[in-house]
Amino acid sequence: MAAVAQCGLLFVARSKRPGRMTFILAIVVGVLGVFANQLLGRNSDDLDASTESRMNYYVTGLYMAINSPIWGQGFGRYPYEFERFTPLILHEWGLRTAHSSWVLVLAETGLVGLFLFALIHFHIAKSCWALRKEQPALLLSFAGYSFTILFLSHSWLMFPWILFALTDLHFKFSNVRESNP
Repeated sequence: MAAVAQCGLLFVARSKRPGRMTFILAIVVGVLGVFANQLLGRNSDDLDASTESRMNYYVTGLYMAINSPIWGQGFGRYPYEFERFTPLILHEWGLRTAHSSWVLVLAETGLVGLFLFALIHFHIAKSCWALRKEQPALLLSFAGYSFTILFLSHSWLMFPWILFALTDLHFKFSNVRESNP
């Protein structure tokens, strides 16, 4: 689905009517999301267990945030606090993670961390959009990774931060070149 979103975003970025293309892209990604599991041919029992576990991880992260809404449970604490906050233990054991970067940030750093993470994400999205003609790969990378981290706990891995830093540096240096010919 992330790859489809990336390809679609390329059409949006080059379209004369980006609003219409964005609407069409949202519909296509939504329809693919509904049918993705059938297209991938996963076993329905496996799929049900995966969905049930993922929802449990999300709910547990929300319980952690409710318990400590401002500052969260602490950086890196989700796996260690999971069993304390989970409504039920399901199909997995050991240290678990949130399976969503956004839920992980909320659970571990609270509303303050979530706000800062969202602010950084918004800034990089604006920078990528401004650079879309000069560096379309940054926009596509950011879009693909942003879509993917909805389902993966990559908040504290180096990869998104490297992408954010490269985008921000490129944006800052391209603005300097344009303002000082």
